Amino acid sequence: MSTERLRAAFEGMAVGMILKGAEGETLESNPALRRMLGYSEKELRGMVRSDYTHPEDTGRDAELYRQLLAGERDSFRMEKRYVRKDDSVMWGRLSVSRIEGAEGEPAFAVGVVEDITEHREAAQEIERLNRHNQLILASAGEGIYGLDTEGKTTFVNPAATAMTGFDPEDLIGKSQHEVVHHSYPDGTSCPREECPIYAALTDGEIHQVDDEVFWRKDGTNFPVEYTSTPIREDGEVTGAVVTFTDITERKALEERLEYQAFHDPLTDLPNRQLFINRLEHALRRTSRQRNQVAVLFMDLDSFKVVNDSLGHEEGDKLLVTVTKRLQSCLRSEDTLARFGGDEFIVLLEEVEGPDDA
Repeated sequence: MSTERLRAAFEGMAVGMILKGAEGETLESNPALRRMLGYSEKELRGMVRSDYTHPEDTGRDAELYRQLLAGERDSFRMEKRYVRKDDSVMWGRLSVSRIEGAEGEPAFAVGVVEDITEHREAAQEIERLNRHNQLILASAGEGIYGLDTEGKTTFVNPAATAMTGFDPEDLIGKSQHEVVHHSYPDGTSCPREECPIYAALTDGEIHQVDDEVFWRKDGTNFPVEYTSTPIREDGEVTGAVVTFTDITERKALEERLEYQAFHDPLTDLPNRQLFINRLEHALRRTSRQRNQVAVLFMDLDSFKVVNDSLGHEEGDKLLVTVTKRLQSCLRSEDTLARFGGDEFIVLLEEVEGPDDA
């Protein structure tokens, strides 16, 4: 790809792009990043990360950059908060790669910044609603059971038996860990010594976990969020109370939101963000495997005429039809993405030269 095309791609990207020097100073930025942060090109040039990074994120950010420019890592990804010129806060997903300088020149870094503020706010809203629902449902909606100092179940509520499928007599007096928490999602054994629920009995601390599974009587598992709280009498731990919630629907919603964030709703193709992610991975593989990739840009001639004369519904049908035809021409390992409107872009990996593209 020519220098002119690279420059045009850099300037035209919908995501923010930034080049950082060896001292952390901004060398170049694209219009998308400047719109995100509210600075002009002149204002942003020369700025260091701490000038626009939220104070609570600067330490983590600085250490990763240090490792990158010191050659201890080739790239890193993180989510961080940016402080715009107007002092408002933007959440961004940052992907940074190390670029070796010319002979005798220091390395520099290229970063891709995606504005994920809306996604974070949506996640926070889901969390807020989840907390609200938990308060409403309290004991009725959550599974609750008690443990003695040996980890045996002393009591269990109806919600817990309904979720696990066990009858109370299957649980009372039995090791809770051995009955419902004995294995990881892949079926491998979960040692009792590594169990956060059991840990509350030994260290006297509250343990909260939001990404494990419990096992039902029929042998299936379901994702849970649970809290194990020690019970104390006269300063001694005499047992624990465990509350848990089936988070199957929440996990499905999170997966659906994540999918929607990276795919075009009309064609179901990868969107700009996912394409850029795959392009970054492809370029890293290319540097290791010494092969090439090709990027093809295309749009539909006279597409506006179709929309204006036949309506947007017919225009959408045409885009879906074009998508299917393009997909039929590509290999399974190639990536076809929609950049918006009538623009498509293709990533071809492991090509020998222009003729292969």
